[in-house]
Amino acid sequence: MAEKNKKLDEGKIQEMLTDYYRRPRWKHFVRIFGFFVLLALPFVLIAADLQLLATQANSPKFLKHILMDVFLVIVDLTMLVPIFFEVDSVQAAPDKLTLKTIFWKGVIPYSEIVAFKTPSLWQFALVRTKRCFYLINKKDIPRYEELVKTIAEKAPAEAHSHNK
Repeated sequence: MAEKNKKLDEGKIQEMLTDYYRRPRWKHFVRIFGFFVLLALPFVLIAADLQLLATQANSPKFLKHILMDVFLVIVDLTMLVPIFFEVDSVQAAPDKLTLKTIFWKGVIPYSEIVAFKTPSLWQFALVRTKRCFYLINKKDIPRYEELVKTIAEKAPAEAHSHNK
């Protein structure tokens, strides 16, 4: 019985030492909605092009329409990538960092962080591991400066040696 209480106390201690950082729920749901709208855009454009091709196959506007669609898909992809890799919530435990995105949760020991960069002109901080990278939005995560300080202290020195 005493051993069980000791484990429970260690678990409670670990939980008490863990800091939680989470963006407001409404911003999270806006990201989910925006992701699916942006994901649907290329399919809608292709359907519109097929309909235009079927009705006006020899139209000179068709090439202009296709070029505009290609441009819109490129712009769409530049917005989808940050939404996909953007972190919704962060748990900074003494031994690991838990990063939750829209679609998955990554539990990363601090020793596995390959790069941690906080460019001043960028809206995101970058946490890179061997397998993936995560973007932490400076404007959405409350107590962002405290989180950056925690990660910088616990990540390996070579991970943030090139921070500019």
